[in-house]
Amino acid sequence: MQWPLGTSSRKPSQGFGVPWSNNQRKQHTGIDLPAKAADQVFACANGTVSKTGDLGRDPNGNDYGRFVLFQHDDGLITCYLHIDSQVSEGASIRGGSVLGTIKDLKANSHLHFGVWSGKRNKITPRGALPFPQFVGTVGPFFDDPAFPSSFVDPLSFTYTADQSSPVIPDFPIKRDLSKGCTEGPDIKVLQQILNKDPQTRIAMSGPGSPGQESSSFGGLTEKAVQRFQEKHHITAVGHPGYGVVGPRTRSKLQELFTTA
Repeated sequence: MQWPLGTSSRKPSQGFGVPWSNNQRKQHTGIDLPAKAADQVFACANGTVSKTGDLGRDPNGNDYGRFVLFQHDDGLITCYLHIDSQVSEGASIRGGSVLGTIKDLKANSHLHFGVWSGKRNKITPRGALPFPQFVGTVGPFFDDPAFPSSFVDPLSFTYTADQSSPVIPDFPIKRDLSKGCTEGPDIKVLQQILNKDPQTRIAMSGPGSPGQESSSFGGLTEKAVQRFQEKHHITAVGHPGYGVVGPRTRSKLQELFTTA
């Protein structure tokens, strides 16, 4: 896919799936990319504009701008928030075409970019949705659904800014991971990397298998990490860090992540 902004804005100011900076009871549904007002926003790939509309205003009356939901030919949906859109619902757009420009949000102008996989269900064009335990308790939209599994980390894809300039995604595993640790999107990325190699694959079918990765670090993931560590001569049974994603294991995972 093509990167949705110019080549200068590649590092998110707020990542995917993390507690939202404005309300810790919600999860961020995409990534925030710093931008300047009036910067152009591009369609990532061929598709059709499925919905566009206003995002409303914050409690201080500041305009949040508009949003565009874009249905791609491969089934993915991309979401662009805080823009002045220049397209209409139902329009067929080629990848690389201009969807609109960045809305002037004063000191915090940015593009919220999200990716959905599969059917939309009750997904709404929000920058954040509540953790399951907080559904119905956080506003201003108390009828928002829980943060759904159909959201995908936008940085798990490979992008180009033009025909020759690849955009390298930020490596999302930044903490030590081990069996029973707190759930998070980085665990799913770990499982996806492990599943690319038949020798370190978590499972052949069912939970944890390719296409069914999750954010849960259980016994199968631990055994796959151990096989990964043995294969790459990082550590072995009876030695410190066996089955734990520590600095040395992360370094090798990052190497494979950026060269995939």
